[in-house]
Amino acid sequence: MGNVTWNRVAAEELCSTGRQERQSHHVKVTGLKNYGSTCYMNCLIQSFFVTPMFRIQLNEWQHLENKIIADLQGIFMNLERGLQSVDTYNLANSLNHLKWTVNKQQDLEEFFQMVINAIDVEDVRKVYEVALLDSLTCLRCNTETTTMLSYLDISLPLSMDASARLEGALQHFLEEEDMKGEDKPFCEKCKTKQIMRKKGSFVTLPQVLVIHLNRFVYDIQHQRHVKLERPVDIPHTLRFKKDSVGYVPVCQTDENLEEILRRRDGNPDKDPGYEHFKLFSICVHCGDLERGHYYAYIRHHENDQWYLCNDSAVRKTDWSYIRVKLRMKDARNDSDVRWRNLHNKVQSSTNRHSTAILLMYERCL
Repeated sequence: MGNVTWNRVAAEELCSTGRQERQSHHVKVTGLKNYGSTCYMNCLIQSFFVTPMFRIQLNEWQHLENKIIADLQGIFMNLERGLQSVDTYNLANSLNHLKWTVNKQQDLEEFFQMVINAIDVEDVRKVYEVALLDSLTCLRCNTETTTMLSYLDISLPLSMDASARLEGALQHFLEEEDMKGEDKPFCEKCKTKQIMRKKGSFVTLPQVLVIHLNRFVYDIQHQRHVKLERPVDIPHTLRFKKDSVGYVPVCQTDENLEEILRRRDGNPDKDPGYEHFKLFSICVHCGDLERGHYYAYIRHHENDQWYLCNDSAVRKTDWSYIRVKLRMKDARNDSDVRWRNLHNKVQSSTNRHSTAILLMYERCL
């Protein structure tokens, strides 16, 4: 594994240059060819392409014996040129050599982790890694044990309930939980299994926060695996507060957070103790456990425009349409008649089972 220095300044300059050129630069977003069930791969490539930190790390890597890196560099070059339906055959072939079955519906989170591990560059991992501190406290002897773990993404379990909000799911992920019954851990001091209190904390947050909505679960009542179709209200922006242990997600509306960011005007000292993240990629799955299709909504860093990327088909879209398509207001039980009419109009011509499954947020500098 080589040593690549993370160039945060270069990433800031890339984003800044894009903002300065919005009025004169024509942003090109190009589709990707599907070679048979490779839609999941196309989703991730488009998401990587609009991640400046990821692209800078890859472009700095000159040792092309790593075929995954070389293939992604070639794809990015063609995407930048705006070529029609960019070819991904070389990458698919390299993945096959890694014993990854390309032409079969795959789990997108597993594919994301596999690609990062195959790239095998430490500073690429640092772009995504989040550190989680797990603590277990024995309720009999009060002995506490802690474990520090690093993850490339946060995998949020969803329940069978009808609706949810992302911030609430993040908070629930970190909530205290008593482990009892068959889940009781072994206490080294008591020398027996004991009821323990488990709690998690985000100790460090990455440049790009990847959140996986775990929709494929085992339904105990019906004794089978199912896909949870419940809508999740996904905020355009996320805010985390620093406490004595780590970072805690804050429930707040997009409108309020956007106002906070405007007041900051790029100066983090104006909002001390908080970290802010802005959504730029939503990978969507439509279908069920046996068959389905992936597509992505991406926000280009150069013009702040949202695009719908569905293999070779690409078109502009906006945040209002995305919220309707993914039924986000269903998660808030909103009774707005105008919104419901728009929702019905959009859903009548699209698959009703389109659900967000992988989200990417970039840290606001």
